[in-house]
Amino acid sequence: MGERTEYDKLIRDKIDQRIESRGAEAILEQVEGEELWERLHQKLDEESLELHEAKTDEELANEIGDVVEVLRAMCEHKGIDWDDVEAARVKKAEERGGFSEGKVLKGVVEK
Repeated sequence: MGERTEYDKLIRDKIDQRIESRGAEAILEQVEGEELWERLHQKLDEESLELHEAKTDEELANEIGDVVEVLRAMCEHKGIDWDDVEAARVKKAEERGGFSEGKVLKGVVEK
């Protein structure tokens, strides 16, 4: 038996097939319900950190794609249609604006 590396993290659906195609054994646990929800939150944190550490435009595009994939999985898990998420995003952007102008609120003085 070879060396075993421990991970204990949520993976993409086809990663185990890629591991096994190179002759290794993928040791899996299937999670669902609240355990899956918690693992999706952990994966979002992991992917957000990787996005923060990305240096090139290609790395940024890949990491943004990973974050979006986790968000889509979270929606699927909760039965939320991605189109509803996009509609909510557009509505908020129309009412409150987006984040492209780089405004930072430092405080408010009431009059």
